[in-house]
Amino acid sequence: MRILLIHPKLENNFFEDIMLPPLGLAYIAGALRHANCYNIRILDANVSKTPFLDIDKTVNEYSPEVIGITVTTPLMKTSLRIAKLIKNAKKDTKIIFGGIHPTLFAKAVINEELIDYVVFGEGEKTIVELISAINQKKEPEGIPGVAFKRNGTIILNA
Repeated sequence: MRILLIHPKLENNFFEDIMLPPLGLAYIAGALRHANCYNIRILDANVSKTPFLDIDKTVNEYSPEVIGITVTTPLMKTSLRIAKLIKNAKKDTKIIFGGIHPTLFAKAVINEELIDYVVFGEGEKTIVELISAINQKKEPEGIPGVAFKRNGTIILNA
């Protein structure tokens, strides 16, 4: 399974000269690789002059089945734009939002039409179980730290 992890670019960033690697996504990628050797890529849009073009190009060339996006509150609007871009290009791609904003506002975030799953809390173990469920075409019923929709009803696991 091909998985793309995206760190969105913070637009109008006051601290633009300070570049930090997306360590949270590196931890997630490491946990996934350790568990099942999935084919994983990380796209850090903060190092791009044309982040949306780079995301679109990567999605079309790499063709991931699952895309995880790390979201802080200032990145929510940008992350939704990315989700729309992805769904327009690859409708069947599963989109997972994780990070501090989805952790604090899981119900509101999963209520967004373009988002298939939310991982809330510490995601290293949760993401492995969620990707396994997606790979097996099962619902993530009972996986702690996951929110999803079933027939329009929001399900928030413990």
